[in-house]
This record gives sequence, structure tokens and C-alpha cells, in this order.
Amino acid sequence: MSSESITSDTFYPFLRKYYWDEILELASSYPEKKDLIVRYDHLDMYSSGILRELLENDPATFITSISEALQNIDIPIEKDLMGAGVQVINLPVKTPISLLRKENINDFISVEGIISQAQDVKPKATEIIFKCLRCETEMVIPQTSKKLVEPMYCENETCGKRGPFKELIEKTTFIDTQNIILQEPPESMKGKTNPDSLDIYLEGNLVGKLNAGDRVVFNGVLKVIPITGKEGKTSYYEYLLMANSYEKISEDYEDIEITQEDIELIEQYAKHQNLFPMLIQSIAPAIKGYDPIKEALVLQLFGGTSKVLSDGTKIRGNTHIMLMGDPGVAKSQLLRKMIDLSPRGVFASGKGGSIAGLTAAAIKDEYGRWTLQAGALVLADGGLAAIDEMDKMNKEEISAFHEAMEQQSISVNKAGINSTLRSRCAILGAANPKYGRFDQYESTVSQINLPPAIISRFDLIFLMLDIPDEQKDKEISEHILLSHQEGVNIKLTTMGHSIDESASHKTSPTTPVIPTEIIKKYVAYARRTITPQLPTKVIKQLEDFYLELRIPSAGSQEKPISVTARQLEGLIRLTEASARARLSQKVEKQDVDRTIRLVLTSMDQTYKDPMTGQFDVDIISSGTSKSQRDVIKIIKGTLKDMSKEYSDRKIPIESLLEELENNKISKEKAEEVIEKLRRSGDVLIPKKGYITFIE
Repeated sequence: MSSESITSDTFYPFLRKYYWDEILELASSYPEKKDLIVRYDHLDMYSSGILRELLENDPATFITSISEALQNIDIPIEKDLMGAGVQVINLPVKTPISLLRKENINDFISVEGIISQAQDVKPKATEIIFKCLRCETEMVIPQTSKKLVEPMYCENETCGKRGPFKELIEKTTFIDTQNIILQEPPESMKGKTNPDSLDIYLEGNLVGKLNAGDRVVFNGVLKVIPITGKEGKTSYYEYLLMANSYEKISEDYEDIEITQEDIELIEQYAKHQNLFPMLIQSIAPAIKGYDPIKEALVLQLFGGTSKVLSDGTKIRGNTHIMLMGDPGVAKSQLLRKMIDLSPRGVFASGKGGSIAGLTAAAIKDEYGRWTLQAGALVLADGGLAAIDEMDKMNKEEISAFHEAMEQQSISVNKAGINSTLRSRCAILGAANPKYGRFDQYESTVSQINLPPAIISRFDLIFLMLDIPDEQKDKEISEHILLSHQEGVNIKLTTMGHSIDESASHKTSPTTPVIPTEIIKKYVAYARRTITPQLPTKVIKQLEDFYLELRIPSAGSQEKPISVTARQLEGLIRLTEASARARLSQKVEKQDVDRTIRLVLTSMDQTYKDPMTGQFDVDIISSGTSKSQRDVIKIIKGTLKDMSKEYSDRKIPIESLLEELENNKISKEKAEEVIEKLRRSGDVLIPKKGYITFIE
């Protein structure tokens, strides 16, 4: 059947067969609901696929004809459906944005991606009434393009003048429109620096429902529009998808559909005595070990409770975690797996690989107006932002992180735009050491190219070191080899080949104990329904732990400060997350014990002064431990005293080192601090073997 022979009558039997109940429901709720959702597979099944072929060969005729059939179908309800439309969903094949070609023009296609920019909803005139100011004749002029179409002359034969004409806005017919920029998903980039994007045009009932960061499948007709240069139109065009429908993939925790069967299964898991080992084994099972880190990542998923105090002060509930480690210890893999477990997860690199960076970019829209394009921290609002290679961020992105991590917002002042964007996300960062590998005898912060002010905002910091250990290496090697063997078996099975029994194993090393989709629903259910309370005995336990760490420094200037109130807030967030994971409305001792164990593990790796073995929060907050500050103070004082003995102020370094050894400062430590003072400009090395102190 040719497209010329297709009319609205062709669709009546199809609509009655597959969508009669839906049409009656639409009629009862019209005009609040205006569109009938039609599945692609029903088109394919009906009458040997004749309607599916029409959609593929002539989508414009298909949409027009099926919409007319819906509007004119005879229903037992006194309702006018003249404004109703049809949306087609569930196309079996999705075309990657990067693979759109000229052959796709005018095809009905399906594309998937992440919304990086959603422009304002604008009314577009479909019919404008013009009034001739000479004879007052009113004329209806359809508007079918972007350019305003005005009457050439008055339609009144007795007038026939070329104007002037006035637009009667009150009689004009408008439709809501919106332009969206869809960015290809990270997994489709295949090593590219910048992701491809596609302009999406929405009309009518589709507008105003999507936000930056939503992962969406758009279905519609691919068109092209000319690219305009300084000298007018060019011979180049860009793609534009005229959307007919969309299917939202990524959902906020509040939007995830959870059935009663899901709830029963979740509650069954929550009561299991090995709940946390099961959750830990479900976090990146392909990566062997790192159980304390995975346990912390579990708590990050569930999160604490955000609070607003009586004076309006907001306290974040999201937990921030930093992974610092040697190359090749699976930091990036852990980050990507956590993104899979979060309903709204965004992966980005500190190199600024995304087109909007980590915060937001100001770009011009088609009308020449500046608009904001969301970056990773905005796209992850309400979810998780995994930032790899944080040590390679530029200064602008680092400064934006201060506000994003604590205030959960990003202030933008670009191109005349002054706006505050929401960034209510947990941050999971990863960083590498400056010089290739970590030196366990040096402070952590001194080996990471990040400001201490940023590092101190992370609730937990873990080191992932590649230290040879025969037993551990044997376990990891077996795990990796079995994982590769499993991958080969899966590929052979897919290709229809048989598998050698000696090369198979019953238990897959990469199968999570709790399926990923169930974990997503588990976390969503816990976040929705559980707001843990802190009983008095729990508050006392947290207080005792905090004070125990603070006591060594209380009332003394000689001892380092172990923790600050910021770490106490992190304790509360992690404790609430532990209770949420158990679906408990009350925090219990086991939750506090779990939190204290993880916090002490983190502090032992990052807060411990390598010189004294004591916890010192200044290592993180300022980058310099108290013991190192004491050494610097002694060296500066010694240099100042010795400068009086030398008229040219050039002090022999050997003489300085001998004097410092008398103050019980080793030669190695003294040389290290002298080098640090030289880099900061506090001392000069005028010539080899001599040093000059700058007051």
C-alpha cells in the first residue's frame, strides 16, 4: 500500500484493536491528557507491518493520518478530541548521535543521550490574525517557519493595499515550544574528548517536563536546518530532531517505580544478618578486595538526611569520598560502577573532558542570547558525581568545588548571567600522586595536587596502594584470570560455540550477590521512607568518640588537633546512612560502631603525621602538620640568628645542618623542609652550598 492511499480511515481498525481502552481513558481525562501512546511493536504486528512501513517511509503522513483518525474516531463519550495527538515509543533500534548521517534525514529515528541544556519554553504562533489598518479587514496567515510571514496585500478586493497591517495578538493561535540539547552518553564516546550533541525540538504536551541531567530516549523525525554565517545562509546544515515522543530512562530516587514484590524482597534483604557483606560483594564484584572502601561506598549510596534548621541553615546529607591511589589499582572502575548503581550518576574527568566542564558553561542560543549549559556537578543533582583525576582540575573548577561540596550549589557569573544552580549530589573523587606512586612516609596531602581546602571537605579519604603481598597478589591474580575466563565463555556462548568443561566454573566471580537493579530500588526505597532518629545513647556514643580524639589537644598548644567539628558532621551522616541501609528508623550502636571503624581506617591512612605517628587534622586542612610547622619555626629562627654572624647573609648549609642537629632535627628532615622553604620563597640559594634567609 503506497503512502498516497493511506488515509485516516486506514487507522481506525488498528486503534480499535489495540488501543480502545486507552482512547476511552484519554477521552475521559482530555484536555489534561492530550496524547495517545502507541507502541512500535503493535505497528509491526498489525496487518503484516504495513503501518510500521509507513512510519519508516513517510513519517509525516503517518503522524498526520493517525492523529486525524484519533480525533475523529467514534467513541461513546461526548468529548471533542480535535487537539489530541499520537506519540510513538519503544523503537527497537536506537541510532547513536555520533552515527547520524545524511541517509537518516526525514527518517523516524530513536536517539538516546543526556540532556545538557533545556532552554526556556517559548510560545510559537501557528496562525496570526492580521488587521488591515485601512479597511479593518482581518486575515488569517499560517506560520510554518521560523521567519514571520506577513500578508503581502490586503485580501479585501475593494482595498488591496500593501498595508499597514497590525498583529492581533489576542486572536493569534500559539503552541508551546522548547529546544533541548541532547549529549551522547559517556559509554558511547569511545575515547573522544568531546561528546557529540543533537538539537531536539519539542512542541505542545512534551515541553517543560525535562531537566538538564535527565537521561532520555527521544523518538521523532530527523530534519536539517541551514547554518547561518556572518554573510547569511551557508551551504552547510545541522541536524534537528522534531520530537514526537520521549522515554525517560534515568530517574530520581523519588521517581523509581517500586512494586510491592520489590518492597518485600528489599525488606527480606534488610533483615539478613549478612546484609553489609552482601552489599559489599555487590559493589564492583569484578574488583577483588577493598572491602572497607566498598563498605564506605555503600553508605555513600544510602546517604544521610539533609536538614534545614530553624534559622534557615542547611546541613547536607550527602557523603563525599575521595580515593587516592597508585596507578592501576582500579580507582576508575570503582567510580564507573558506582555510577551504574545511582539513578542519576554522572562520570567526568578532572581534565574537563565534557563540553560544559564540571560546573556550567555560558553559550549563545539560536537567538543570540546567552544561556547556561550544565556541567557534571549540575547534571548529577540529586544523585552521584564521580570525578576521576581530580588532581588535574584547573583553578576555576577547583574554586567552584568549594561551594558545590558544602553549600550544594554552584554560583554562575558569566556573560551577564548571575544564577545559582543546584548541585545536591554526593561526590566520589579519585586522584593520583604527583610523582607516580605514593610514599608511605610522606603526608598524603603533600603528594596530591589539590588544595587542602578541597581535600578537607571529603568525609572519608582512602589510600589505594599497590604494595606487593604474596597472598593478596595470589588472590587478586586468580580473581582476574577467572574474570577473563568468564568473559571468554560468555562470548563463545553468544557466538554459539561450545565451552570446554575444564575452562568453566560454577560460581561467577563478577556476579553481584544483590542484582544492580534491586540495589537501585533498595536505595531509592530507603531514601524515600527512612529518616533515622538519633537516640540519646547514640548521641552520647558519638560525642564520646569525638571528645576522645580531641582530648589530647585540649588545653595544650603542644599537641596537634586530631579532628574538628567538620569530621563530627561526617560521622553523623555516615551513621544515618548505616541505619538507612538496615531500613531502621532509629540509629543503633552497630551503626555507630561501623562508622567509627571506617573513620578510623580513613584517618589512619591520611591524618597520621609520619613524623610523630599522631593524628593531625592540619595535614588535611592546611597541608602542613603541627610537627612540620614546629620544624619550620626552628629552622627560620636558626637562620635568623645565624644571619647576624655573616655580613653577606650567606650561610653555609653545612653549618646550618650542624646547628639543627643540635636541636634534634635530622639532616634528611632539615633538607626536606629547606627545600619546601625555597619553593615558597622564604629562603634563597644564592650559590651552591649556601642559603640566605628572607625576612
